[in-house]
Amino acid sequence: MPETIIDVTEEVKTEIVSSSTILAQRKGLNVLILKPIEPRKRFDKKTAHFLLEYRWLSREDVHCVQGSDYILLTKKEMQETQKQMDTGKTLFDCFNLF
Repeated sequence: MPETIIDVTEEVKTEIVSSSTILAQRKGLNVLILKPIEPRKRFDKKTAHFLLEYRWLSREDVHCVQGSDYILLTKKEMQETQKQMDTGKTLFDCFNLF
């Protein structure tokens, strides 16, 4: 049976560094958080305007983080992601990290 995707946006927004969160979803002990950032250059010289943070948790609480990683997204990549989410896909569907 597939794990349920839970919207945890409001829980994540309580963090000072995550108050601008667009969407946060938890699947088991994994959380994906999408938020805007100040523009910054990626290694490929493209400008990122969004950040996707991946957190793995020690228990089902978005604040019990064992580790994290992130991906910087361009506006174009975010538009592609938004198109997928408009069709009902989750962050986990869009990025397929596992």
